[in-house]
Amino acid sequence: MPIGILLVSHRMIYLVAIVVSFALCLMMYASDVTQGNICHIENGREPVAGASLLPTFPVVQVLCLGAAYGLNLWSPDRAILIGMIVFGVLFLIWVVSFAKLRAKYATITEAQHG
Repeated sequence: MPIGILLVSHRMIYLVAIVVSFALCLMMYASDVTQGNICHIENGREPVAGASLLPTFPVVQVLCLGAAYGLNLWSPDRAILIGMIVFGVLFLIWVVSFAKLRAKYATITEAQHG
C-alpha cells in the first residue's frame, strides 16, 4: 500500500488518537484564554484570563478514542489516514479561528493603549 507506515498496525490508531486529543485540548485552551482576555479587556479589566483544563481533557480523550474505535471498525485499513485527515481539517479551521481571535485581541489592545 502506498500509505506505508500509517497502516502498520490497527492498534496504532489509539496512540494517534491520544496524541491528537492532547493537541486538540491545547488548541481549545489557547482559544479559550484568548477569548477570555478579549472579554476582560471589553469589560475594562486586565487581560489575565485563564481557562480550566479539567473538563476538557478527559472528555476529548474519550471522544477521540471512541472515534478511533469507530473508524477502526468501519475501515481498519484506512482508519489512521481518515483520522489524520479529519484532524488536519480541524486544525486548519482552528488556525483561521485563532488568527481572527488574535487579530481582534490586537485591535482591542491597540485601541485601549492608543
